[in-house]
Amino acid sequence: MKIINVIPIINIPLSQPQVLTYFVLERVSLGSLVLVPIHRRQVTAVIIKIQDISQVKQFLRKKANYTLKPISRIINAKSLIPKSQIKLAYWIKKYYACSLTLAFKTILPESLRTRKAKLPTPNYQPLITNYQSLHLVPDLGQIKKVLAKYINKQYIIYHGSLSRKQQFQAWKKIRLGQAEIIIGTRLACFAPFVKLKKIIINQEESDNYKSWDQKPYYDARRVVKFIAHLHNAKIVRNSIVPKLKVQSEKLKTTTKSLKLLLKNKRVRIIDMRNEQTASDKFIIFSEKLIREIKKVLQKNGQIILFHNRRAMGRFIICKKCGFSFKCPNCAVSLLDYKTILQCSHCMYKINKPNACQNCTEQLISFGVGTQKIEKEINKIFSRIDVMRLDSDIPEKNRKKIINDFKNKKIKILIGTQMLLQNNFLSNLTAIINADSNLNLPDYRASEKSFYMFTNLALQAKKLIIQTYNPKHFALNAILKNTYKDFYEQELFVRKKFFYPPFSKLIKLSFKHFNKYYAKNSAHALAIKLKNPKYKVLGPCPGFIPRIRNQYIYQIIIKLPLKSEKLKKTLLNLVPDSWIIDVDPINLL
Repeated sequence: MKIINVIPIINIPLSQPQVLTYFVLERVSLGSLVLVPIHRRQVTAVIIKIQDISQVKQFLRKKANYTLKPISRIINAKSLIPKSQIKLAYWIKKYYACSLTLAFKTILPESLRTRKAKLPTPNYQPLITNYQSLHLVPDLGQIKKVLAKYINKQYIIYHGSLSRKQQFQAWKKIRLGQAEIIIGTRLACFAPFVKLKKIIINQEESDNYKSWDQKPYYDARRVVKFIAHLHNAKIVRNSIVPKLKVQSEKLKTTTKSLKLLLKNKRVRIIDMRNEQTASDKFIIFSEKLIREIKKVLQKNGQIILFHNRRAMGRFIICKKCGFSFKCPNCAVSLLDYKTILQCSHCMYKINKPNACQNCTEQLISFGVGTQKIEKEINKIFSRIDVMRLDSDIPEKNRKKIINDFKNKKIKILIGTQMLLQNNFLSNLTAIINADSNLNLPDYRASEKSFYMFTNLALQAKKLIIQTYNPKHFALNAILKNTYKDFYEQELFVRKKFFYPPFSKLIKLSFKHFNKYYAKNSAHALAIKLKNPKYKVLGPCPGFIPRIRNQYIYQIIIKLPLKSEKLKKTLLNLVPDSWIIDVDPINLL
């Protein structure tokens, strides 16, 4: 008889036992799957430890009131889950502060958890003779482009949009060594590699590599660093604009002028301060932009009008000098709450001024979305085919809009970040309001804007940027075709306010239907977390303070680098009801 420790492949709360003990009479292996009883349920579990009964007799005697249960049955007697994946699950549990059961549930395909698929018998001699490579892409639209490189290779596509059956078939082939190249989105980093030696990350700057819609909130770019360590694999990063964290290391060793890829691109910045009238209403289109649109239409060209709708109506700016109000503690824009301006992170606030403190001129509030832009452009160009592409457009209509634009049936396309996923080529792309991106109350606002605007420039023959702040360092870097100056300035600000890459961030969020309960719970935890060894910001309402009738409060923690013990200690204080996001991609 053997005593086995198993991890159930279900989500058990972090505060509850994650490793359960059973006995088995038959022969099993580490990484085998078994069915075990948990209360009244039958649950699939992974064996992580096997001991002979003689080794644990003394322990069992001490637990006189403890009844050791048998497993229900063996699902797969041979080792199915590689040791590397077991190690990865433990790392995810530790790094992202989630339960061990959730880590296993995240890594393994659903068919393994539901026991409805025919399981493979692992062949310990992989069928491929070459090493395996993982090629990560930020979205499904990039997969077709990557496939062209691997026409004569044994490749497998692996991503979350595959059916349960398709995903499991791909998982089996990778596990049995039948795939030389694994291509996929962030989920592909959890494939059961057998001979992995190379990892390629396309468009590393994309935030799509971060899981934002379900726990654990892992970042595939960080996960593959650990996977590379496990397999002794090499990482190749492909990026138009390198990530700030990677670039910060390069800047320490080079003083050369780092160039963007905009050599043959025409970039023009329009100063909206010269366009704004005495009215306090926000002007959408400058006269210069309208003239440029007309020129392109006369030559039967195509135009893209880009606007980030998420940022509408939340901050104010001076129409003359472009000044916007920033938090002195957090280096983010203050949000407009009618009578006050307030930081969404530390709750710093000031009375809403009547005039700009820099030049005493009138202040204007931003409040325009893509629908408003579509309405106004249709008034100006009533005979031109105009379409909008954003999250409000039904999925079934999006493909038609994309194809129609690529087939030149649409002359003007208005859209949000969704445009970046489809690589639209245009004669003219205009960023309607760069300030709505640059002034988001998030420490990464300038960095994200820089990435976004650079990508838009690469997809257009000409880029026009409308702004009230033409001297912003991110815009100047694009105009000058260099990113060295941008990185140096951005890193200076990050260091001053103790943001990554000079610190580690953790975002804690709490939701509840009762506003006062949510607020009081957040304040109670913030008091509990106070510690001179790290910084605690908040609590404060979320950027969107209520979603689906649940009130949201957030706490931001800034930790010193290499402080895993400190991180573990403080996160042990966080109740299960809170959402923990380690290395958040934004603070909104």
